[in-house]
Amino acid sequence: MLKAKQILILGVLVCTAGAANAHCMKNKYYMGAGMGFNSTQDFSATAGYQIFAGYCLDFNFKSPRSKTSVELGYMDSGDFQKDQDIFATNPNRSSIVEVNKSYSSVWMAGLAEYKFDNKMHIMGRVGLDVGDQTGILFGGGAGYNVTKFAQIRAEYVLHDEVDSFQLNWISEF
Repeated sequence: MLKAKQILILGVLVCTAGAANAHCMKNKYYMGAGMGFNSTQDFSATAGYQIFAGYCLDFNFKSPRSKTSVELGYMDSGDFQKDQDIFATNPNRSSIVEVNKSYSSVWMAGLAEYKFDNKMHIMGRVGLDVGDQTGILFGGGAGYNVTKFAQIRAEYVLHDEVDSFQLNWISEF
């Protein structure tokens, strides 16, 4: 199942790279996809994915170096695992079973960016998750415009149940 998701993400990246510009520099609409390296309490870490679309706003905090945007996306955490003794209170009857847990949600977030130059920026986000982990999300990171057609972004995002280090590809259209 994860292979199919990875192929889907790769397809989105390939299809959008040629028609894009660096994030919020020329066009208003953008889309992105990426991998998340996720953790949650008491379970092993796992890899997941996210896809999203965004719109660049005209509001810029009175600085030409700042940008704001809104994003709407979908996140799948992947499968978290742990071993659990289902008869932990009875020492004469031990049975270890594997417990799996995963989260998926639709999210919406507002972003604020500060550009150091045409290549690098830092960013912060605040938003809302709706789904398996309904609640507030927030995070921060940095972006790099690889070419005038593509941007990569590294972020650390805290969801209600999942902490996620994300590597994303962004393309405008």
